[in-house]
Amino acid sequence: MLVPPSVSHSKRHRLQNEGTTVVEVPATNFSWMKPGRDRWAHVMDKLNVYKLVQFEKVLLLDSDIVIFKRLDDIFESPTTEIRTNLGNSSNVKDDEGPQPQRYLMAEELQKSRWKMEGFWARGPLDQV
Repeated sequence: MLVPPSVSHSKRHRLQNEGTTVVEVPATNFSWMKPGRDRWAHVMDKLNVYKLVQFEKVLLLDSDIVIFKRLDDIFESPTTEIRTNLGNSSNVKDDEGPQPQRYLMAEELQKSRWKMEGFWARGPLDQV
């Protein structure tokens, strides 16, 4: 679990005691971002997930996600296979960084009248 410096040591310790791997990440500071409420000041801290290059796959679950079933096999799903970049650079803009050689971006949705279940997973980048 990613935790910014503002998370207390007691909360980190409790997470670790329950088996969670705790990774401290720096708070993001975007001077151009002006959140409408104080509680949104660190909403972009989740972008640190793309720096977790020590892991082959990473799953981002935001705080507004409701889990309806076990996630044990989520990384074995065919939709989360790591793919090789085909090298098609025709749509790459001049101000964009280099494309990764391998990538993972997955989405699996099941729509119904009342809810939408799904996930989004992405492999970490060497550079953010």
